Amino acid sequence: MKIKLFAVLVLCCLVTRGVAQFSIGTFDKNLQISGYVTSFYNHRFYDEAELNKDKNRFNLDFAVLRFQGSDEKRIRYELQVNLPAIYSTDPTDEFLMQATAEYRSKSNDFGFQFGYDKLPFSWASLLPQNQSAFMQRAESIRGKTFNRRDMGITLTKGFLNKRLVFTGGVYTGEGINSITGDNDPNGKLLYAGRVEASYPARYRDEEIDENHTAIPRVKIGADASYTEKTRTTGEDYPILTVDGKKTSYSGDVTASWKGLSAHAELITFRIQPNDTLVLLGKPTDYYLAQGVILQMNYHSTKLRSVFAVRYDEFNPNDLLVGDNRQTVSLAYNYLIDGMNNVIKVHYFYRLTAEKALEPWSENQLRIGWQIMF
Repeated sequence: MKIKLFAVLVLCCLVTRGVAQFSIGTFDKNLQISGYVTSFYNHRFYDEAELNKDKNRFNLDFAVLRFQGSDEKRIRYELQVNLPAIYSTDPTDEFLMQATAEYRSKSNDFGFQFGYDKLPFSWASLLPQNQSAFMQRAESIRGKTFNRRDMGITLTKGFLNKRLVFTGGVYTGEGINSITGDNDPNGKLLYAGRVEASYPARYRDEEIDENHTAIPRVKIGADASYTEKTRTTGEDYPILTVDGKKTSYSGDVTASWKGLSAHAELITFRIQPNDTLVLLGKPTDYYLAQGVILQMNYHSTKLRSVFAVRYDEFNPNDLLVGDNRQTVSLAYNYLIDGMNNVIKVHYFYRLTAEKALEPWSENQLRIGWQIMF
């Protein structure tokens, strides 16, 4: 099985010569094949007394194949799979990344999509990982606090040449289990929506300003989701689904100018559990889990490099003191061929939360290579 998967991946790389999409077309249909590979070495700075240092290892993070098709009737479809996830035991590693069919209007300002894809929630979650200077998402949007992908229907409508865009949909609310199993016993769904406004022109989903925009650009976004379930799930944080009501909302600002770009995002999960023991005897019927992301990047054409710094914080329960997960990340990218062929370095520096005895995790260094084809 491993040999077959590797052979398919190598064949696609050879056909596309590592730098461009491979297209197959007829008079009324078109199919494009692309993808990317990201591998890295990970090193954690363990205490001397730590005997288990199994996180120090080489890893194949992504080996993604992407199939995009369209026809003359403005119907589009897309399939993305990540081959290493077949063997991963990490629930945040998903083999199926997207499987959708979509109708787009002639003006391309209206779309109707059905299938499995990312939820319209959190700009930092929606941004493709291969477009980021960092090799791992912030703790609050890694897929441990909400199901980033789900099965459902999504509508998108743009105004003013997409300077104003509304996206919303209805989903099963069970993440990957929407495909592998049934819904929650109560049969209720998840509702999510996002609105974003850009100025002075449409702001595409890009973290790095490789084109060095001459005029400052800014985008402001806000999103929300709501679901009600009877089962609590989540390994690190028991809030993926909640036995009770879960309301999620966030706001973000993104800007760029002459190679410099910045992003700020605040994410809040309001958990109203049916099990009152979760509330630790406090005089309330809910608790909050909150995340903050602050990031700045600079692209240097002369040095063919990207320099980035990010602060992210996540508090899984505001009723607990000293449980903030704080990290300062530094990233350096050497662009061999833009983001198509790039060497990435990502250093995680863990901070000690107020009233905590030690950092919540070890400092960490990743060095990797990303090739898109």
